[in-house]
Formats: sequence, C-alpha cells, structure tokens
Amino acid sequence: MRKSTVAKIIFSAVLVLGGTGFLVYASLDDAQYYEFVDVVVTHPDKWVDKDLKVHGYVVPGTIEDTGGGTHWAFQIERNGKHIAVEFSGVKPDNLKDRSEVVAQGRLHEVGGDLVLVSNDLMAKCPSKYQGAQSNKDLF
Repeated sequence: MRKSTVAKIIFSAVLVLGGTGFLVYASLDDAQYYEFVDVVVTHPDKWVDKDLKVHGYVVPGTIEDTGGGTHWAFQIERNGKHIAVEFSGVKPDNLKDRSEVVAQGRLHEVGGDLVLVSNDLMAKCPSKYQGAQSNKDLF
C-alpha cells in the first residue's frame, strides 16, 4: 500500500472518531432523564438542576390554581414519596386527583423540599381509555 493511501485512511478514521466524540459530548448537556418520583426522592442530589421527566400520581386535594388558570401547583407521589410540581400553561382536562402524570421540567431544591418547575405536563386517565368488559371477553 502506498504511503498516501495509508495517510488517507488514518486521516479518515481520526475525522470519524473525532466527529462521533464531539456529537456524544455535545449531546450530554441536552440529555433529558425519565424517572419515577420515588427514585428521584431517594437520590435527589443526582437530579437537582437537571432537565427531567418525572412519573407519578397526583396526590388528592393538592391541585391549586396559583395564577388565573395558567399557573398550577400540585404534588405527585409514588410509593409514599412526594415531589411538588409547579406548572405554567393550560391545565390538561384529565389532570385530576390520583391521575397518572409525567411532568417535564427542571428539578430544584427549595428549603429542603424538591420542586419540579414544569413546562410540559402529560396526564392520563386509564379508565377513560379502557374498553368495556364485554369487549375484553371477546378476545
């Protein structure tokens, strides 16, 4: 093999590895994590000041309108662990007591309590989407 061919192969390999390394490094800052409430509360120092999706259930009686229908505060829980959520935006219709929620935002520690400042909220009501028992019996 000629020296120029070997040099081109080495240069190409270095370029590909360098580009791949740069893409991985650049994406680490924008990484978003998905975790359950109880896992986040167990090791909060790992999650504070990071973008995060937190999955839990709305604690009954905690949903409050804190700003004219566009700012909401409530608690989510799982396995007895709680996180406060502050959400700005239109309240989803199915955000109710005990509904399953995935809140996306940035986790902060305020006075020893964990608060997720959320910019996106996904709530679901499983009973609303389940078929009738008679339809389930067909399969």
